[in-house]
Amino acid sequence: MNKLGLILVTLLLSFSLFSQKVVETRYSGKNSQLREVYNIKTVDDKILKDGLYQIYYENGNLWQEGVYKNDLLDSIWLDYYEEGILKQILNYKNDKLEGNTITFFTSGDTNQIIPYKDNVISGIVIIFYERGGIREKTEYSNNLKNGASYSYYSNGKIESKRGFYYGVEIGIRATYFDNGFIKEKSTIKNGKYVGDFIGYYKDFKDGDISKRAVYKNGVLDGKYIGYYPNGDIMLECNYIDNKIEGDYKYYYRLAEANILLAKQIKEEGKYYNNLKKGEWVTYYKSGEMYSKGEYKDDIFNGYWTIYYKNGKVKTEGEYIDNLKEELWKVYYESGVLKNSGNYINGKKEGEWKTFYDTTELMSIINFVSGERMGLSKGFDKQGKLIETKTY
Repeated sequence: MNKLGLILVTLLLSFSLFSQKVVETRYSGKNSQLREVYNIKTVDDKILKDGLYQIYYENGNLWQEGVYKNDLLDSIWLDYYEEGILKQILNYKNDKLEGNTITFFTSGDTNQIIPYKDNVISGIVIIFYERGGIREKTEYSNNLKNGASYSYYSNGKIESKRGFYYGVEIGIRATYFDNGFIKEKSTIKNGKYVGDFIGYYKDFKDGDISKRAVYKNGVLDGKYIGYYPNGDIMLECNYIDNKIEGDYKYYYRLAEANILLAKQIKEEGKYYNNLKKGEWVTYYKSGEMYSKGEYKDDIFNGYWTIYYKNGKVKTEGEYIDNLKEELWKVYYESGVLKNSGNYINGKKEGEWKTFYDTTELMSIINFVSGERMGLSKGFDKQGKLIETKTY
């Protein structure tokens, strides 16, 4: 007999002296399976549960057992899973939880230890991983988180440090990667982010910053800066009420961290209400312009031009609502026209011409809704027809 069983039997013997009757209840149905067994006594014409109480699942396994004292829960109570495995141990005094309540996984490993005082959670609550090790440890007062709270990875390394004041998170919050490196550092007020927020990289040196942001009443509001692992600035923008607003710049990573180099912009433009609008420009890493065009509500809309590094146009044409429309042209790096034709609703339409880099006509191909259709012709540099094909 285990220790808990011995305690319950001892308690039963103590109370049985006052027991006057054993009551049994049964499930309705063909088998009339036993449901409850408990002792009662009569005091001043009142029927009171007094002594051992047991209730069973319909499959016959014990569901719960414990002791009543003058109709009040008292001492140790045990709950079981339907399979018969111990689920939790509870301690009562005068019908109120008092001391540690311990819950278990079906494997038998401890799940939680919850301290009670006068029926409210008071003290340090500990939550475990099923295969062992602490998952969370938090101070409670009056059923609310109140004080320090720590969470841990299954490898034992700390995951977060937080503080609470009667159920509301406050103060410095620090979170960590499972390798022990700092992940985020922030300030919480009334359960919301406020002030500076710093994020860090996992797979580089401990403390390498990935981003800096500013929060106001739980939302991003202020300067936002992203960093490469070597400390170079990756992007800069500004948030207002959790939306990107105004200038946005994205930078290339500098090749040599030990050489003083000017930041090289990769992309720049403006956001309005968290959407790209107006002119946006991208650049080669060496600084030459790569593309320039218009956005409307985060989609291509307007004239777009792509450039070679030598500054000559590579591609140009019009977008309407994110679809290519009307005449588009593509050029060789020398500036000579390579091919041209029209788009309708983002699909090639009509006659498209391609030219040799020496300006002579190379081919004429007809398109309908983006598909080759009809007679196509190919020419040599002297203008002689050398190929025809019908689609």
